[in-house]
Amino acid sequence: MRALGATVRFADDADMAVGAARATIGFTDGGTLAEEVTTSHAGLARPMPDSDIEHKIGELCRHGQSGIDAAPLIEALWSLDGCADVSRMRALAAPAAS
Repeated sequence: MRALGATVRFADDADMAVGAARATIGFTDGGTLAEEVTTSHAGLARPMPDSDIEHKIGELCRHGQSGIDAAPLIEALWSLDGCADVSRMRALAAPAAS
């Protein structure tokens, strides 16, 4: 995988929309395989449903065994617009002490 990673190049295309992506793989025989996504999932044109956001937050909290309880964090995020003090959010998003 590291050898493959060393062959990957990224190029910005000013003509593509923000959130769009194009990937082209070139093979040693000269052939290519290309794929383009013009409207990304979770982009402005296709926002994530609330249930997907909650699932993603839960997965991210479990990743790396952070010890973060996703439920209070999700609740705080949904009430963020009416929150006068967002400092509580940092405490909810901090990994548990070991």
